[in-house]
Amino acid sequence: MTTTEVNPFLAGNYAPVHDEITETALRVRGRIPSALAGRYLRTGPNPHGVPPQPYHWFLGSGMIHGVELRDGAASWYRNRWVRTADIADAFGELARPGPKQPMYFNGAQLDGLYPVSIVLDGQAVNVTLCSRDKYLDFGIIGCRTSVPHLQRLLTHLETSLAELETAWG
Repeated sequence: MTTTEVNPFLAGNYAPVHDEITETALRVRGRIPSALAGRYLRTGPNPHGVPPQPYHWFLGSGMIHGVELRDGAASWYRNRWVRTADIADAFGELARPGPKQPMYFNGAQLDGLYPVSIVLDGQAVNVTLCSRDKYLDFGIIGCRTSVPHLQRLLTHLETSLAELETAWG
């Protein structure tokens, strides 16, 4: 007898979402405090089509999910694919990647980009990415009160990137 192991990152709450949707008629179970106002945005893995095997949740496409809370209600939910070259091609759109060649300034080759963003009111951490040539550069900034050990994210990031490189081959 043969059994097929289900990848936990492709099932249940982690199962891929197949469509981009916008919903405005949202039902809420329970009660949303009226003082809670703002947008919750989450970026996560979401393979498009048949996921590569063996599947690692850092490989493939991603999707951004968002919900707006205001006046004790959820105003809207939206999700959109991260427009990588593969996704843009699948939707018949132009790709919008970063530069695919080395970048120079005043004759010197750019060795790294250090993206910086801001932490907005009510946000604990902001992770910003920039792509260039064959590299992906990360910038992490956060509220030291909400995330007192922010530097630990770097350790987890390095570990996860090593797993990704191993899975990629």
